Amino acid sequence: MSKSISKLSGIVLAMAGLALGAAAQAQTSPSSTPRSSMNSSSDSDSTWYAPAAGGRYIGLNAGRTDYSGSDKGDAYGFYVGGMWNQNWGLEFGASDFGSDNSRKAYGFNLSAVGRMPLTPAFSLFGRLGALYGRTELNGVKDSGWGETYGVGVDFNFTQNLTAVLAFDRSHLKFAGDRDHIQVTSVGLKYRY
Repeated sequence: MSKSISKLSGIVLAMAGLALGAAAQAQTSPSSTPRSSMNSSSDSDSTWYAPAAGGRYIGLNAGRTDYSGSDKGDAYGFYVGGMWNQNWGLEFGASDFGSDNSRKAYGFNLSAVGRMPLTPAFSLFGRLGALYGRTELNGVKDSGWGETYGVGVDFNFTQNLTAVLAFDRSHLKFAGDRDHIQVTSVGLKYRY
């Protein structure tokens, strides 16, 4: 029962982060503009299909892994992504969840990102995606697909450099059984 409540609460938090991004986007969208005036030359400059300049980023996070139970390890993640506008983006990442006495794991993920700016410097974000992971438990190796979701806050030092504090949860197969990994991390993100 506890695992299902924990999983549900994580999914709800990630969805709330994505929904907050949608709400913020709705507030900035020109909904009262007639369709005919929107078909101007500015449509040819649209970047809906590619991240806008300044919306692309690379990042590196480091933190602590909490395998289900009391086991902990060091975690590292590298990611690249792009924001199509102020609130929506896509991210590809690679994570090494570290190892404890009996387990180790790493994986690659693709996640949708929703972002809600609170001030010009602070914003909240949520991400929800799929993860392909490779794991080892007591010498038995396994691999497979699982879900990953997370929430966090970022602080813009400059226009290009951002500090990130994140909490992520991923579900992977360990020797045939599904288990979760929680990571709390800090990092830096560079926008270009």
